[in-house]
Amino acid sequence: MKRVWQAPVVVDGACPFSLMGRGIMENKSSLLGFIFFLLIGIFIGVFKPFQPELGAQGHYVLMLLLITIGLWIFKPGGLPFSVSGAFFMASLLAIGMPADRVFSGFAGTAVWSLIPALFFGFVLAKNNRCNSSD
Repeated sequence: MKRVWQAPVVVDGACPFSLMGRGIMENKSSLLGFIFFLLIGIFIGVFKPFQPELGAQGHYVLMLLLITIGLWIFKPGGLPFSVSGAFFMASLLAIGMPADRVFSGFAGTAVWSLIPALFFGFVLAKNNRCNSSD
């Protein structure tokens, strides 16, 4: 019986190439990278090395920013970007930042023009990668 090539199976509309698992070393290195950012952030938040130029709340914001950047870069445990973004915004609210400052980035028209463009670009790139004949 002749074996016929079949296209990769698409699960729930996702590209099968994005479902490839990470190796053990990649998981360890991503966890170590995140821990590095976490420790630097905690150091800045606890010891406040930039005082008096930067106040206590500024140190906390810098700490949260470093931790969030570590989450975005290394994605420990496959944590989605949305969860780390929600962590950042919720943490800013928890340290006493006013909500109008935390969410003011979403008030501009440029952001709402950029979001659909990024979405369409992502869809086109994802579709191109899944349907390539190479």
